[in-house]
Amino acid sequence: MKYDVGIILSHFHTWFGFTSRQKKRMDKGIELLRKGKVRFLMTTGGKGVFNPTARPVGEWAKDYLVKNGVSKRKILVEDKSTSTEQNAKFALEIMRKNSLHSAIVITSADHMSRAQRIFKNVFPKNYNLDFVVSDYFSGFWSVWDFFWHAGGWVKYAVDSLQRKR
Repeated sequence: MKYDVGIILSHFHTWFGFTSRQKKRMDKGIELLRKGKVRFLMTTGGKGVFNPTARPVGEWAKDYLVKNGVSKRKILVEDKSTSTEQNAKFALEIMRKNSLHSAIVITSADHMSRAQRIFKNVFPKNYNLDFVVSDYFSGFWSVWDFFWHAGGWVKYAVDSLQRKR
């Protein structure tokens, strides 16, 4: 199946560059584009704890994609989000603006279940939404990612309770 866009969820970007996990997510997007599975790639991420630089992660990610052979015309940039929920909301806005109705969300295995719940809650049922794993726990980031992942579920639960009020 071919999707309108591959949405690459952001990870960390520091003054030293991207984490290996972020690179794997972007590389998976490039692979999907080259195989003809998606028409466009969307980078995500703004500024904040996960990106202490003055430039949004979405812009850094666009540069990475271009340096790796992706045409600028094939890249959409979401550069305001600071959470997975905002990734979904702002990605949906961009998709509506560009008349796109199907997406494959690209993220790491440990982030996938939470990303699926969030995106399925945010996206209307008439959008074709799918998900693909870019990588699994590995290297230095494994311990950090475990705690980050656990914290993400806590945040998701708190946000869910607040929405119900």
